[in-house]
This record gives sequence, C-alpha cells and structure tokens, in this order.
Amino acid sequence: MDRNTLTGLLIIGGLLIGYSWFTQPSDSELAAAKSQRDSLRALEETEARASLDTVIKAASYVQEAVVTETKDSAWKAEQAMRFGGFSTARDGDLKYSTIENEKMIVTLSNKGGRMVSVELKDYKTFEQKSLMLFDEDSSRFNLNFLYEGNYLSTSDFFFEPSDVDVSVQGKDRLVFTYRLYAGSSSKYIEYRYALDGDAYVLDYSVSMVGLADKREVPLFPRWACYVTIWCGLSFLPASLTGVLKTGPFAWDGMLSYYIPYACWLGWYTIASTYMIKEVKRRQKASEATPEYNPSLSKA
Repeated sequence: MDRNTLTGLLIIGGLLIGYSWFTQPSDSELAAAKSQRDSLRALEETEARASLDTVIKAASYVQEAVVTETKDSAWKAEQAMRFGGFSTARDGDLKYSTIENEKMIVTLSNKGGRMVSVELKDYKTFEQKSLMLFDEDSSRFNLNFLYEGNYLSTSDFFFEPSDVDVSVQGKDRLVFTYRLYAGSSSKYIEYRYALDGDAYVLDYSVSMVGLADKREVPLFPRWACYVTIWCGLSFLPASLTGVLKTGPFAWDGMLSYYIPYACWLGWYTIASTYMIKEVKRRQKASEATPEYNPSLSKA
C-alpha cells in the first residue's frame, strides 16, 4: 500500500467519524424518540387489551345466553310437566270486568275467572256507603280438577273474557263467559255467568270441553271409570233405609249395606292401585326432565 492510498483511507475514516459525531441525536431528541416508542407500545397494549376484553365479553354473553336458554328450557319443561296444556295460561296480566243490572254490580277477575265483589245498588250501610256483599280479600273461589295426571286449581291460571264491562236492564238477559284454554281452542274450561236486568240472581255454570284423558297410558282405564259409576249407583238402595226396617233394603240388608260397601272396597282397591302406578310413572318422567332449579321459576 502506497502513501497516497493510506492517506485516502485516513481521510475517509475521519470523514465518517466526523459525520457520525455531528449527526448523532441530542439528549432531547433521544428522550423524544423514547417517549414516542413508549406511547406506541402503550397504544398497542391498550388495543390488545381492548380486543381481549371484547372477546371475553362476547364469550361471556354467549355463555350467559346458553345458560339462560337452558334455564328457560328447564323451566318450560317443568311447567309443561306440572300443568300440561294449561301451562300457557300461567302467565298473564290481572284484569277486572264488571257485569251490571238494575240491582247490583258484579266484579269479575280473569285470575281464576271468579267473582271478586258484589255491590247492591238499592242498599246502603249504616254509614251510607255502598253495600258490598263481599270483596276480593274476603272471598275465595276455585275449582280443583285432575288433568293429565296433575291436580290443578283454576285459581292458578288466567282466563280469557268474552267482554270487558257489560250491563243489562229490564227483561233483557246478558251472558258473560270466561274461558281457560288448555293449549288449544278446542280444549278449555268455561265459566258462564248469566244475569237478568231486574234480578238479584246470578246464574253460574261450568263447562269442560275436550279435556278427556287421551294419554297413551291414562290415569284410569275406561273400565275403571264404569266401575266408579256403578259403585256410586250401588248406594241408591241405601236411601230406603229410612222407611224400610227389614229385608234387603233395611239398614243392614244385602242391597243397602253389604253390596254397596263391597263395591266401595273394590273401587278403593282399584283406584289405589292405579294411583300408585301413576305416581311411579310421574317419578320416572321427573327423572327424565332436565335439572330444574325452583329459584329460577318465573312468577
């Protein structure tokens, strides 16, 4: 290497060192660059955390929806098993209706389809207030019945009224109905209230339509129902014990004592047997139903 080459290399090295020295960032520039890097890192961490929170919340919502749907399914299954076709009538809004004539005002409730109060128009109390025969808090009315193996009460359900408020006068007659549907318009319990325009008498009747036990395995077979009817008829001869003192119709006679009570004993045995079978069937059905927590039950 000659002298000129060595001199050139030294000059180039000096230039590089000088350039590096004069172009290096100052302390303030280094601090600004560090601050920028920290800000970018913090922003990236914030975005990553927000994305993670979004994913967690979404997963939580999905899990909550699944749990809620499971709870609702279990609740609906329990309601269907407990109330059968009437389970759809368990929920509703309490509403009142009135039927009125020249003599009185009768208030009815769709909860249980019952009368809740009766006010007599032509009479007053000692304090000259409206005379109420009874009110909602002092009265109670319901029908208990067996449907699809379940003992139910009409007071637990909401009926559908035929009208809201109706009135009648003179010789006219009004008819007001409540219906409790069992999941179908062809299956229902109907309360029928009839009132004349100038009477104190309110006619009341109950109809049950399409509610026969049509399950594959009914609570009682048809022949057991006929046995029940004949067992009841077997007690008719006992009505003669008041006038006949001797013979088969006397109080200790064959037709008024021994046969009726033998029929009753046979009916009691048959009914008990099928009731026990029904209890066992319901226990198996309950075990097959999804787990249900009563605390989750709807009002």
